[in-house]
Amino acid sequence: MEIQQIRSFLAVARLGGYVKAAEAVHRSQPAISSAVKALERELGTKLFDRRGRGAVLSPAGEALTAEAGPAMERWEGLKDRMKERLEGEAQGTLRIGGGESSILYVLPGVLERFRKKHPKVRIILHNQRAAETLRMLKNGELDLGVRSLTMVPTWAVYRPSRTYARFAVCAKGHPFAKGGAVTLHELAAHPLLFPGSQSITRVLVEAALAKAGLTYQVGLEAGGWEAIKTYAAAGFGVAVLPELCLTKDNRRDLATRDASKLFGRDNYGIVARRDGHQTMAARELIQMIDPHFPTSSH
Repeated sequence: MEIQQIRSFLAVARLGGYVKAAEAVHRSQPAISSAVKALERELGTKLFDRRGRGAVLSPAGEALTAEAGPAMERWEGLKDRMKERLEGEAQGTLRIGGGESSILYVLPGVLERFRKKHPKVRIILHNQRAAETLRMLKNGELDLGVRSLTMVPTWAVYRPSRTYARFAVCAKGHPFAKGGAVTLHELAAHPLLFPGSQSITRVLVEAALAKAGLTYQVGLEAGGWEAIKTYAAAGFGVAVLPELCLTKDNRRDLATRDASKLFGRDNYGIVARRDGHQTMAARELIQMIDPHFPTSSH
C-alpha cells in the first residue's frame, strides 16, 4: 500500500464521494478511483458501496479507516513532531471539535492562555454536533473534542470536568419570571424556545414533558443559544439552557429560575481516542483544561 493510495481512500471515506475527494487532495477523479481500486485489489475486498453518486464504506472500509486514519495523522504530523523534539516547543496545528456552548463559553479563556504560551500553534475549531466530533476523532481528523456527551463509544475516552446547572429563562416582565421551583406544568403553559434538535438539553426537556403526558408549544426554534437568549429577552417565551451560557449581561436582561431538579446538570469535558497519540500541543491544552485527563506522549 502506498501513502497516496491511503490518502485518496481516506478522502473518499471522509467526504463520501470521489469528486469531493479529488478536490480535497488536488488530484483528478480518475486518479482517486484508480488508487482506491488498487487498494481493493491488494486487500482482496471492496472498500466502498456505491449509492448514487456517493460512496459508503463497506465493513472492510470501516476497518481500514479505523487503522489508516490515525496512522496517516501520525505520518502527516511527523515534521511538526520533529521540530517539537528539537526545539522543545509545541508546533503545528491543533484541531478541536465542539458544540456552540464549548466554543463560545468553555474554550475562549483557556485558548487565550494557550496561545500566549504556544504562539507557533495554529488552532482550528470545528463547531459541530456530537456525532460529527466523534466521527472526525475516530478518523484522525481531530486532536480532541471539548463538549457534553451522553454516550461514549468504546474506542473513545471521555472525562467530564466541568458541571453546570440548567436554568429556565425568560424576559423579566414575562409571567413565568416569578416563582420558586420550576415545574413541568409551568413550562408546558408557555411557548418554549429551543435550539436545534440535537441539543442534549432540548432532548431532556422534551422527553420529560412527553413522559408527563403534557402538550406544549414550540414558540421558536433557532440554531443556537445566542439566538435563543435574544428571543427569550424579547418576550417570545421560555427557554431551558445550561448555566455556562449565561453572561453577566444575560442575567441583567433575563429572569432565571434553576431547573436542575427537573433536567439535571450539564457536564462538559474532553473526549479523545482511547488509543490516540496526542501531539505536544494537544497534551498542553488538555492539561490546561483537565490535568487529570489521561494523555499519551508516544
